[in-house]
Amino acid sequence: MVRRLRPGLLVAQNARYVRQGDAVHPMAAAAKVAPGTRVLVTAGTRDSNVPVSAIKLLAVVLAGVGTTGPGLQVLPGIDHFLHEAGAPRNEPALAPAAVAALTEWARPYAAYAPYATYGA
Repeated sequence: MVRRLRPGLLVAQNARYVRQGDAVHPMAAAAKVAPGTRVLVTAGTRDSNVPVSAIKLLAVVLAGVGTTGPGLQVLPGIDHFLHEAGAPRNEPALAPAAVAALTEWARPYAAYAPYATYGA
């Protein structure tokens, strides 16, 4: 399921969304997440945009409002774009560590995949 998402994430049509997303204050948004929401917060050790220390604070705020899930996953050698450090910025393939983290987060939802065959 995660592998099928990758190509659609890194397209020009998402540029507007990314710009709007950058206007959101992460801590304020985190404080409004509903208790019980399953979350994954990734922090790459080679992220030059957002240091792991800043992401740890976000994870603390999310835990404080009662979220569940894998929570904070520190990914060694991974950059801001979930690539292995040094990969081209527009590389469509996510780093294996990022794919593993996303797969683990999505595992409880696998039965609800839109491509699943029901009653067959």
